[in-house]
Amino acid sequence: MIERERLARAERERLADIRLRRRWLGHGIAGMVIVFVLQVLFDIGSLVSPTALLGNVIIAVLVGFPMGYVISRLNAGRFKGILIGGATTTVILSLVTLVMIGQLTTVGLIAAFISGAIPGFLIGFHCENDR
Repeated sequence: MIERERLARAERERLADIRLRRRWLGHGIAGMVIVFVLQVLFDIGSLVSPTALLGNVIIAVLVGFPMGYVISRLNAGRFKGILIGGATTTVILSLVTLVMIGQLTTVGLIAAFISGAIPGFLIGFHCENDR
């Protein structure tokens, strides 16, 4: 009897872990979609150019998925989402800027933080409402 209860408890824990991992994956995909939609909304002309559209998809995958996954994994809400999203895009865009141009500006860092804070807020809001 005790062995059966222990096995049942282990199975419930395994299923709860699977559900949690699926939620993290779903929030990663939601983050990817949010970043992509915001990029398209800020630059409607990218819809007619296949290369710009492909670039938006690549950025959404490289930035949006990890952002959504981390925000969900840390159980962050809107405000922690702002910090995580802003930090993520600031680091990524700073590295890209250093490689491409060789210098950073304060205005560029602020713009990078804001461009990540908006999707971070939206992803955090989604994670709060999905609990």
